[in-house]
Amino acid sequence: MIWGAMSFRGMAGLKFLSPRTTMNGKKYVHLLKSKLEFHMRVHNCDIFMHNGASDHQSKVVKNFLRQNLIQNTEWTGNSPDLNPIENLWNLMKKKLSEKNS
Repeated sequence: MIWGAMSFRGMAGLKFLSPRTTMNGKKYVHLLKSKLEFHMRVHNCDIFMHNGASDHQSKVVKNFLRQNLIQNTEWTGNSPDLNPIENLWNLMKKKLSEKNS
């Protein structure tokens, strides 16, 4: 599993998780603490966007974001995933599959 972030000011880097890692709210908060806060500061971002994955929407994550005054987008049920990083993930998968062919 790979975590990545980007803003209109640049990339925030990638975090490669150990194979067979199962993400949950606690692990996601740990990852956000180690990566997100620094990159939001460096890129001068004040809104964080992630998708509706269950670990992203857990109480522990919502509490972390609220306590650290990190404003995030709210996704309504059945809404399309408009997160721009999804396009980047698709491009990366395509390039990797072309390389491995």
